[in-house]
Amino acid sequence: MPVPDDEEAGVAVRAVERDSLVVQCCAELSRLIKQGEWPVGARIPNEQELARLLGVGRSTSREAVRSLIASGQLSSRQGSGTFVVSATPVSELDRQIRQSDIGDVTEVRLLLEVEASRLAAHRRTRTDLDEIKRALTARGTASSTNDLIDADLRFHAAIVAATHNSVLVTLYE
Repeated sequence: MPVPDDEEAGVAVRAVERDSLVVQCCAELSRLIKQGEWPVGARIPNEQELARLLGVGRSTSREAVRSLIASGQLSSRQGSGTFVVSATPVSELDRQIRQSDIGDVTEVRLLLEVEASRLAAHRRTRTDLDEIKRALTARGTASSTNDLIDADLRFHAAIVAATHNSVLVTLYE
């Protein structure tokens, strides 16, 4: 049976395009970052070295880096290089939060966290309570600022998880 062309079928079909080299390079660089090859805070290789590693031209590696800067994964510092600032692309909400007034962010966190605490108090399981206690203990015994921040985030996330509200958990993340 013959296959109708797009006009006969009444469907506007476009040919599937292959990803550009820049898109492929972005995906590979993101994979390396996510897998910890270049952890948050690490300086990535320069444009010439990236081009060599990826097997592409310098302009392609440059565009890939620019794309990852735009996505919030990388940050370029004039004269110092390009550094990993996030293991995953930063969402539009994350970008907005990072650019917002700290007072506004604090107000929203209070609104979410107060209600999350109330819900968690009513819905928590024994397992949830154990996780909250572990996170609180880790916060109290943190030996560095980074450890304290990580433990504090785990503590708040554990409380939100104890609400058993998947929308709230996703929003908080």
